[in-house]
Amino acid sequence: MTLDLVNTQAYCSNISFQQNRPGVNYLRLPMTACILQPDNITRSVSVALLAHRIDVQLNITGPYFLGGFRLCLHGPGLIKDFNRLHALDMCQFFSTPNQTLARVATLSVVFIKVVNQTKPLHIGDLSQYDGRWATTFAENALSDEMIYEQGGTY
Repeated sequence: MTLDLVNTQAYCSNISFQQNRPGVNYLRLPMTACILQPDNITRSVSVALLAHRIDVQLNITGPYFLGGFRLCLHGPGLIKDFNRLHALDMCQFFSTPNQTLARVATLSVVFIKVVNQTKPLHIGDLSQYDGRWATTFAENALSDEMIYEQGGTY
């Protein structure tokens, strides 16, 4: 997984990932890459995901804000006999209009396995299966706007 953190001045030393697991302490996930893009305002950070179902938290310590982020997920394809799984290669950008992201923002990503079965034309031949992942997103809250409106001050 790669996150492009847009409009931030956070350094790699201020960024960390953790896996949250129910009933136990969190597990720190080591970053596989952390680079500043040539535009000098986008920090790209990558982490290997350890499981298909995982709760990952990004932490940024210090007085740093995010203007938005681009989530990219990549995974290899696989061909075995008459079965084929397409490579996962997707990116999606998230931001809030005219403001930085909330101090605590939540994004849920759900993968749907789409499998196509192609039946043979000749009796005795095997069916072919072709699979790919479709992604859906649920933005719970990327903005602090409602909190400020309820509190009455910005």
